[in-house]
Amino acid sequence: MTRNRVDAESTAAANTAADNFLADEHNLQEEKRKMVASAFGKDQSGGSATCLTVEDLKYLYMV
Repeated sequence: MTRNRVDAESTAAANTAADNFLADEHNLQEEKRKMVASAFGKDQSGGSATCLTVEDLKYLYMV
């Protein structure tokens, strides 16, 4: 059985609730990416964020 690639794209009219939601969702996902990259020492922005240590992870996961 062959599988065909399907590309889907969503659209929203400008200045609508849907448009605002999609923009907020995109911004949230970008912030999550930055936070995770920073936590694992891959912060490319030159920010002052540091890597999580083993102790930090133990504290976060209550180990």
